[in-house]
Amino acid sequence: MPELHTGHRSRMYEKLFQSPEVLCDHELLEILLFFVLPRVNTNPIAHELIERFGSLDAVFRASAESLQNVPGVGRNAATYLVTVGALMKRISEYKEEIPQIFNLYTFSNYVQKKYASLNKEVLDLYFIDKSNSMTGSYRMSSELADRVTVEPKELISVIAGSKAAGILIVHNHVNAPADPSKQDDELTKQCQLICSMCNIKFYDHLIYSESGVYSYYAADRLIEIAQKYDIHSIVK
Repeated sequence: MPELHTGHRSRMYEKLFQSPEVLCDHELLEILLFFVLPRVNTNPIAHELIERFGSLDAVFRASAESLQNVPGVGRNAATYLVTVGALMKRISEYKEEIPQIFNLYTFSNYVQKKYASLNKEVLDLYFIDKSNSMTGSYRMSSELADRVTVEPKELISVIAGSKAAGILIVHNHVNAPADPSKQDDELTKQCQLICSMCNIKFYDHLIYSESGVYSYYAADRLIEIAQKYDIHSIVK
């Protein structure tokens, strides 16, 4: 690759890492095309794509055939853009599925619908921002159908790396009531302690089963756990 292109790409990456919101649509598309067109100046191709289809969104909704009509876009680049577009659509559909704002009542209804079809235990962490909006989730699961084994190291890594203002955990019981087990209690204590160490609010631990949804918060157990397993209280 020419040195000129190498320097330009390095500067574009720096802008992306530091302030992605300042990048124009064509610049984001240009960076994306770096990975499939490593030795080509992708700036004019990005401009042409947006001009041809009318918007960045339309580029990712375009067919592989129509994309290849744009000069510089071959089969590989078209396949790449179509795949990214499909991923964007899938992510959009998934986000719409999760309630936008956390509310225990509406989220409990969501839990009953989402976890009813599962035939093995899973553990999901949901992330909540400062405005109480739900921003995403992370699933922990194992090969065992009747329980989920959670490593504290992984739990710490996910919670600390989430950059969320709050965490909510949900897991399901298969062929068992929603009443929490001793292991569920220990997990709740771990999550509370880790969240307090990271200055993150621990909202709740919900357990789904065919019999209903159990909430540590609604059962008035979360306050007691929060008081006992808070790093600031422990280190005093």
